[in-house]
Amino acid sequence: MTFSKDLRFHQHINAICHKINKTLSPLYSIAKHIPRSILDQIYKVYIRPHFDYCDAIYDGHITIQDATRLETLQNRAARLVTGGLFRTPSDKLRAELGWDRLTTRRRIHRLTLYHKLNDPEQHCPNYIKAIMPNTRAQDTDRQLRNANMHTTTTSRTSSYHKSFFPTTCTQWNELPSTTQHLTHTTFKKQLSEHLGASDPPLYFSVGSKKGNILHARLRMEMTYLNSHLFSIQKTTSPSCQCGHRNETVNHFVISCQNHTEQRDILFKSISQTLLPDFINKSPKEQLRIILYGTDLTGCGGRSVALYFQNFLLNSKRFADLY
Repeated sequence: MTFSKDLRFHQHINAICHKINKTLSPLYSIAKHIPRSILDQIYKVYIRPHFDYCDAIYDGHITIQDATRLETLQNRAARLVTGGLFRTPSDKLRAELGWDRLTTRRRIHRLTLYHKLNDPEQHCPNYIKAIMPNTRAQDTDRQLRNANMHTTTTSRTSSYHKSFFPTTCTQWNELPSTTQHLTHTTFKKQLSEHLGASDPPLYFSVGSKKGNILHARLRMEMTYLNSHLFSIQKTTSPSCQCGHRNETVNHFVISCQNHTEQRDILFKSISQTLLPDFINKSPKEQLRIILYGTDLTGCGGRSVALYFQNFLLNSKRFADLY
């Protein structure tokens, strides 16, 4: 870690940002040739460890500005992996990849470390045990209803209040008692499932590089469709070239008259090979199946994704804007 004379972590955050930017830099020129699944693995193996290193220590002591810098940097990496456009909503970027906010990851890491320190099988050093909060039963020598809760320490300064033990102790007490007494491996798994983001379906990684990027942009609701460009003041009107007043994702996929021929092929392919009643479903259900692979099996989802990406490429709507 990088410590400064005032014991702040601003210089440490600067060092993290520098390392990550240095790692990301060579990827920009070649990312368009690398499959999304490989880029995701590169991020998790070579980039995310820089975010995670000692994050349980500096969490709570970094400024809002530095915390925002880290989140912004992760969003840049997410756009690189997905091919998302600038101004894509960060929550949709993370949901697309199954990534957590860095604040959430730091909370999971702190609670995991706290559990490890309280686990007798982990052999916590005595100098750490001496400063750990006691349970209510240890402090009062009574069998109270909250006997297993840890006593939160009073703090005179905000710096100490935000430090590891006071903050994590409070969050530890919010966990169910059954969760607190799990084995360490099971605790880590359940905590990640409870607080973390769910993994995206394999459907999101299917297809050619260009087709997959266009498909993902529609899911994340930031594309070169006029309704999206109008929302960020990049065009003067949200109307479609076909004359419809609003070129939304729903309009483009389901009803735009400029792409009727390609849409008929798409719907016919899905109906003949997978869902005979697809044409009779409501437009909302059709869009959900096409964009997210809702209620489809693995093979079925792959087929629908490929059909839809062929529709996107053959429509020529994004031919000059990839």
